[in-house]
Amino acid sequence: MKNTEIIAAEAVAHGLYSQEQADRILKNGGQLEIFTVRVWQKKGYRIRKGEHARIVTDLWEMVKQSPSVDVKEGEIPSENRTTKFVLKKSYLFTADRVVPIEEEVEHGNYTVPHGTGQAV
Repeated sequence: MKNTEIIAAEAVAHGLYSQEQADRILKNGGQLEIFTVRVWQKKGYRIRKGEHARIVTDLWEMVKQSPSVDVKEGEIPSENRTTKFVLKKSYLFTADRVVPIEEEVEHGNYTVPHGTGQAV
């Protein structure tokens, strides 16, 4: 199974979508609004404080493996690296559990624009 199929099956099993809804979205080239933290961050969102994943499941992740490093050379030629896929536990969040990264975060009596570390 591909990751998209795993996510769709889990979303249906958890009652987030009906099978027909999931099939229709995927058939039209869309994606279900269920992503990992890394994907939400790339889309410009962060997980709200205190939120938990809606789905915890195993997804395929690409891992590059290198043979042992030749100490004299210190470099591993790229042609000697191998790539494989392994199942890794993944935490999936829905859109109702994220907020835009640009949103200001309240800190006591002052606000800090997210990512700046400077009080305003």
